[in-house]
Amino acid sequence: MVNLSNQKQSTKLPPEVELLIYCAHPQRDATRAEKIRLLVMSGINWEYLIRLGRQHALTSLLYWNLNTTCPESVPGDILHLLERRFNINDFRNRFLTKELVRLLSLFKAHKILAVPYKGPDLASRAYGNVSLREFRDLDILIPKRDVSQAKNLLFAHEYRLRDLSAAQAQEAAYLREDYEYRFVLNDDQLNAGNDRGFFFRVVVGLHWRVTPPNLPFPFKAMRVWEHLEEVPLAGSTILSLATEDLLLLLCLHGTKHRWERLAWICDIAALVSTHQGIDWEWTVKQATKLGGARMLFLGLGLAHSLLDTDIPQNVLRRIQTDIAIQSLLAEVNQHLFLSDTNDQNEDSEEALIHLLRARERFLDRIKAYRHIGHHYRWMTPYAIDQAVLQLPPPLNILCYIFWPLRFVIKYVMSPARHFLRGVSDT
Repeated sequence: MVNLSNQKQSTKLPPEVELLIYCAHPQRDATRAEKIRLLVMSGINWEYLIRLGRQHALTSLLYWNLNTTCPESVPGDILHLLERRFNINDFRNRFLTKELVRLLSLFKAHKILAVPYKGPDLASRAYGNVSLREFRDLDILIPKRDVSQAKNLLFAHEYRLRDLSAAQAQEAAYLREDYEYRFVLNDDQLNAGNDRGFFFRVVVGLHWRVTPPNLPFPFKAMRVWEHLEEVPLAGSTILSLATEDLLLLLCLHGTKHRWERLAWICDIAALVSTHQGIDWEWTVKQATKLGGARMLFLGLGLAHSLLDTDIPQNVLRRIQTDIAIQSLLAEVNQHLFLSDTNDQNEDSEEALIHLLRARERFLDRIKAYRHIGHHYRWMTPYAIDQAVLQLPPPLNILCYIFWPLRFVIKYVMSPARHFLRGVSDT
């Protein structure tokens, strides 16, 4: 296996961060277990570790690995707290898994093609246990043509739209401009006496695309509906995304959110480690065709450098020799554990610039910039131009001559496009 220089080796991390990294994997390993024991014995700020676990959505895996490796070395009150949170997550996940299977059966009965995206399906396929991954919502992909029928089915089964603006919007315009409807189980179903809801809110995301306008991605060109697989889930058999398609979408999802949670990197590591038969040649070709190769390599590079995930040598060489990917890896590693509060968000200037830098094709960056230029006029023009043009440092001065194109995109093309769409909707 080719080794990348990784953050654990090049930078001295706090023992709490290092312990979380070693616990962020569902598969037991003697070397990893010994490292966990040594770190626990070295002295841990348990309050800080618990905050990190919650921040990175890894509390369940943290408990799982500590309890199976060295429970006697963990303070009793800390282990009890982690166990309680693990049991809550376990209850929620099993309930949501049951609800997902019910909804998929409902859609199937009405001849609507629907597949889960992340959530219970990913937990089962990558971790082998729905209790080990933390998720709060159920995300379901359906063809755009079936959105209206699927909406009506959810309305008829005690769900309502979570966002009032989505409920009031014209459906044709909303389908064109957005990528999902968010549904919530009606409040009167959330009580201890009802077997479909308890003390948590049930949210269902109905997706016809996987990205918002600020991250244009040719999801339709992926042709995921032609590659579906049958997989077991909670005693049933459901249709699911092909492993190669799921891997690419997970890397896209992590990039969309600037990889702000270690759990998203753990998803990549767990999926790759569990599925040894991934067609890597096809996956790389597909990602390249769709303009998502850099995002794929970024996700795989993070999984390898932080969680020691085995990846084919030819893929690792691509990651090692690509200056842009190496720069993105360094950026994510620098910010991942920067603070114990996850105060970055996907609307920040840094996150949007990260999205631009993660696209290898100039035209894809221009498409993303067109949206950013219209909706984020407060952003630093020079910084965005650097991310769009991606010139070597000696040529960055050329960014100053990019302003005419920026002006046209921001003040002519974007307003004109929105005007014409408004006219077409009337």
